Amino acid sequence: MIQLSVNKQVVYYELTRCIFSMFSGLIIISCVAYFFKSIAVLHFGIFGIFCLDVGNGVKRLLMRRAYRMRVTDSQIGIQQGIWIHKELVIYRDKIFALNYKQSMVQKWFGLTMIQIRTTGLTYATPVVKSDSMLIEQLGLVYAKK
Repeated sequence: MIQLSVNKQVVYYELTRCIFSMFSGLIIISCVAYFFKSIAVLHFGIFGIFCLDVGNGVKRLLMRRAYRMRVTDSQIGIQQGIWIHKELVIYRDKIFALNYKQSMVQKWFGLTMIQIRTTGLTYATPVVKSDSMLIEQLGLVYAKK
């Protein structure tokens, strides 16, 4: 059973996501406030964006703590959830593609997301370190430059 850890790289990645999201939200709120000539829209908009983005980042970090994967020869079991527990079992003979998905920011931090594709399901794991044990157990080969 593999539990995804919250290491420095993941925290920095989530902080970067929050900062980029807040910055883009501030640009939109500033344009709306300028259009309506209202400073109240600007203040409430900035406060709302800050609360939503910080809350979303904290939620994503907590969800990583409640995420476990079990990889065997015949199946991949995924358990997740803090209050509501979900379990997904994917049989290896049903999987037809295992893909890496990596954004530019994820590359900077040495992280990657794995997509598991079956005929009726595409499942993406949360970001993991590019050299993690999960990638080795799934049998993926990661080409380093």
